[in-house]
Amino acid sequence: MPDAQTLTDKFREMYDRSLNHGDFEPTYRMCLPDASFVGPNGTVTGTQAVVALIRTQRAAFDDFHYEIEHIFANEEGVGVASITRGIHARPLFGVPASGQPVEIRMLSIHRVVDGRSTGGWTSSNYVEALKAAHHRDNAPEAGENQAPPSHQEEDASQ
Repeated sequence: MPDAQTLTDKFREMYDRSLNHGDFEPTYRMCLPDASFVGPNGTVTGTQAVVALIRTQRAAFDDFHYEIEHIFANEEGVGVASITRGIHARPLFGVPASGQPVEIRMLSIHRVVDGRSTGGWTSSNYVEALKAAHHRDNAPEAGENQAPPSHQEEDASQ
């Protein structure tokens, strides 16, 4: 079993290369082929499925950037708190593209055996952030397409 610092360094490299550069070699090296991750959109099983999900996420954004805010490791696993930023340029998770900047926060926990991830859990605000950006994009400008106040509203304000 690698020590905590070695695990931290290897997982940091895996996240950076896969998410920021589209290089999945470290992902295949660090995750078992049948690794299973439970997340807000269900369970993703198999490293190939994880790679496909990351490719889909990267493709949905212009100016995609992933940043680790905190990472730690011990003999049981690795935890990663991160933030993803980009312009939501293409549909993702059933949410139409908004053209708006989006910031997504995630927390991932990996179970680790013999230095490789067997799977784990991810929590994020991905869908909520995409929907909020889509809502911002489709919200009327001040005074635009707004119905005039009803007479009841006018009476209540007097």
